[in-house]
Amino acid sequence: MKNIRIYFWAFLALGMLSGCLADVTILGDLIHKQTLVPGDSVAGTITVLNDAETPAIIRITQSDYIYQSDGSSYFETPSSIARSNARWIEFSPKQLTVPPREKSDIYYQIQVPAQDSLYGSYWSVLLIEPIQQPSPDEEDQFRVITIFRYAVQIISSIQGTGEIQLQFMNAGIEPLDGKRQLGIELGNIGDIVIRPEVWIEVYSETGDFLGKFTAQPAHLLPSCSRRLLIDISTLPSGIHKAIVIADCGDDNVFGMNIKLDIH
Repeated sequence: MKNIRIYFWAFLALGMLSGCLADVTILGDLIHKQTLVPGDSVAGTITVLNDAETPAIIRITQSDYIYQSDGSSYFETPSSIARSNARWIEFSPKQLTVPPREKSDIYYQIQVPAQDSLYGSYWSVLLIEPIQQPSPDEEDQFRVITIFRYAVQIISSIQGTGEIQLQFMNAGIEPLDGKRQLGIELGNIGDIVIRPEVWIEVYSETGDFLGKFTAQPAHLLPSCSRRLLIDISTLPSGIHKAIVIADCGDDNVFGMNIKLDIH
């Protein structure tokens, strides 16, 4: 009987201080942002740590990336979306072996085209995947394996260009993890990546201030949308008025009035 393996792929693409998949760790941020001008060139490094007792073989590929507030995300062919910077990026190596308990670097170089028509933010991702190596005792076995890939976002914004525009798409209360959460869906309909500070200010029907509640900030790419959660478990029952505020910096502040029916 042959060794049959079924692979499932999962991605880690959120901007975190660090990421860890089994024994392979990406040190540093999973979002690399640069502000550049046409014709600029800049280099960057991604450091991989192998915390295992055996060597780790790592494959590096490139992809375009978009996501939506319903939780869907798409890893597309490089340079297939309008704001892809995949053609601007050269990286090496394409595969590397990280020794046990050691670090290795992946290098990339961004060359921005010398085109005055460029504006706003452009991005793509480098997919970093530990390659599963079968051991001799896996022969004649049926295995289901989940393969995790890091998606390191490389975002290039053209200095002094792009318009910040934010759309409030939806808001609703739902229970999650034993808490009452307000889900707010935001869409970036502008040209530049943003990281809005989002909060709500809640008032009773008589105008009494009931509190300010804040969401965890997250980057939002142009043409993408994201759902942010705000814990409102401490609000008393009743129908309350609330102002949703999204501060995108540099006086770019957006707001929306909603009602909260807490029961």
